[in-house]
Amino acid sequence: MLTGCGSLSKIKAKSSMEAMNRGDVDTYLKDWADDAVFIYPGNAAASGEVKGKKAIREWFDNWREMFPDLKFTIKDIYLKNNIYFGNSNVMAVHWEASGTNKFGRKVNSSGIGVVTMNGTKISKVQDYIFDAQKLKEFWGE
Repeated sequence: MLTGCGSLSKIKAKSSMEAMNRGDVDTYLKDWADDAVFIYPGNAAASGEVKGKKAIREWFDNWREMFPDLKFTIKDIYLKNNIYFGNSNVMAVHWEASGTNKFGRKVNSSGIGVVTMNGTKISKVQDYIFDAQKLKEFWGE
């Protein structure tokens, strides 16, 4: 039984991660605002701030090409306001990922994605990767 918007947000987060695991970037980005911002940590070429849903889509297409079989497991989901009826909320998704990059190198990582929601749309996602010092290695740099 769903109890408020918080439960629905958690269900959507899980289904979005399942879409990413299938390589379905369109479904993953379905709830993102057109002017959303994505921030990827570290000092790899892919690191930095990406603005706009179109540019974010291109970033994730490139990411999927680099990590074709990377799979995520959600460990925990935290909501700032579990039951909210306002215009915004913040969710933190603790994840682990494993797979290989396109060069055949094993990738195992974990981190937290902080998701800012305005109404029903995602306006910002900022990733914090616990082993960010390995990002250049993961990206084959």
